[in-house]
Amino acid sequence: MVHVVSGLSLPAKEKYEVVVRLGEKEIKTDQPAAAAETYNRWNWRNKPEDGIFEAPYINLDDLGSIFVYLKAKMTIGSDKYICFYRSKVKDWLMTNDKNDVNKITWVQLKPDRAFSEVDDAYKAGIIGLRLGIVDITQGPYDWPTVFTERLKKRPGNLKVRAYIF
Repeated sequence: MVHVVSGLSLPAKEKYEVVVRLGEKEIKTDQPAAAAETYNRWNWRNKPEDGIFEAPYINLDDLGSIFVYLKAKMTIGSDKYICFYRSKVKDWLMTNDKNDVNKITWVQLKPDRAFSEVDDAYKAGIIGLRLGIVDITQGPYDWPTVFTERLKKRPGNLKVRAYIF
């Protein structure tokens, strides 16, 4: 399951799409619901039947890496993946612990040097998402109840004490 929340510090004032790729499976978001300056808000979640990935792999190590791409519409030609994030599949494995599931993970994108659309690494952006991978050889998993809980809009208050000399 993929739930893309928002993107911050994106390269330009555009409407981007986010693509999550695992092996040959590709899941794309729609256009963002809101876009302003270098911010996009998608709040997009894939349907459970779209997230099923059946492949002839023996174990999770054979899958390789998960890529999260920032896709830009180009005026001439096709779309380009201008920024990316790469991680291991095992970093996104889900357990039956509900606290583990409801966390948004913020990933720092890197510019894709093949296209040279983004010059500086700090302009590549940050994407907030929830991503869950389940190894079905370990038993069944109840997908509909996992991502249906609403996220908190604000975190709880914290006390911070600073000593300035």
